[in-house]
Amino acid sequence: MSQGELKQLHSSTWSDIYNFSQLLGSKNYNKDDLLPQTDDPARLELGKKSLEYAISLHQSPPGNASNPFAGMARNDLSAVVYDDSGTYTMAERYAASAELRMQDEAYFSSLSAKLTNGGDNRDFFKSILDYFDDLPPVEKAAYPDGYRDSIDSLYQEQLDQWGPLALIKQATEEDTEKLSESIFKEGQSSQEMLQAVLEKAIGLSKAQ
Repeated sequence: MSQGELKQLHSSTWSDIYNFSQLLGSKNYNKDDLLPQTDDPARLELGKKSLEYAISLHQSPPGNASNPFAGMARNDLSAVVYDDSGTYTMAERYAASAELRMQDEAYFSSLSAKLTNGGDNRDFFKSILDYFDDLPPVEKAAYPDGYRDSIDSLYQEQLDQWGPLALIKQATEEDTEKLSESIFKEGQSSQEMLQAVLEKAIGLSKAQ
């Protein structure tokens, strides 16, 4: 797919997921219409559990149905979310998207917790680069042109200032102030979470 087609797929996917969420919130739907049209017991079970999970999130207060995609590898989740061939129901794609965002928030939170105001955040920028490089093409397409280059430039600045990554010094309590508060907002996309933690890292890396 071309970059334009990938961008369109990314945009239409999240539009579909948003519209599906609105549908569930309206309570104006027939459950049977949202299940897989199949006689395959395994496929039907996955569809039912995905729908139960999606509906539970739209209850007040939210229910506690489990996500059948919990624990699935990130890029496998992405393959479900962006599959617009009709192989998966919207409930399945919605459930997979919720798990994908949950995994990303956990990953970015773990990285942000390691940030310090001492300026040496080489490991952080390298981890962000690794994350970005492992994204499937459709997710990379959601970022502006040159986005990876901008992260790499920040990483190179850190290397120029602090030396090779292997020479990370042991930080002391005096020059480390851990990021304790959450910098994420409810419902943020993976792209918004990455940008938020990146902006925080840039600010802390300059605080010397």
